[in-house]
Amino acid sequence: MSRKMSRRLHVLGVALIVILSMSACGKPGAALVTLCDTDRGRTVELKPSDTLIVKLEGNPSTGFAWEVVSADVAVLEQEGEFEFEAEKPGLPGSGGTLTFTFKAASWGQTDLQLLYHRPWEEDSPPSQTFDLTVIVE
Repeated sequence: MSRKMSRRLHVLGVALIVILSMSACGKPGAALVTLCDTDRGRTVELKPSDTLIVKLEGNPSTGFAWEVVSADVAVLEQEGEFEFEAEKPGLPGSGGTLTFTFKAASWGQTDLQLLYHRPWEEDSPPSQTFDLTVIVE
């Protein structure tokens, strides 16, 4: 291989690495913050484009569901529906973990509240609540 061709391949390889590293992880410096049941009542500080993951125990087969009932979507935007991972996969009716994903959309402050309840039992209080204060700055 000629020296000129070798140099071109080297330059092309470096350019490809730079392009892939810039696009592989989304926005540079974006953080991922994961919280669970024990983080109730906390205040969490995020930067725009950070991701907030909330993991809560539950059992959808009982009719109970975690539902987001309060959040300013201009500040904190939910990404998709929750994901459920059974504690004992393959065992019908098994409880597990529900994962909610949020993106810090813009500067501001919002209260994030989730209720664990049976949505059709409107007059019954929720079985559990999960509250956070989220500050995006």
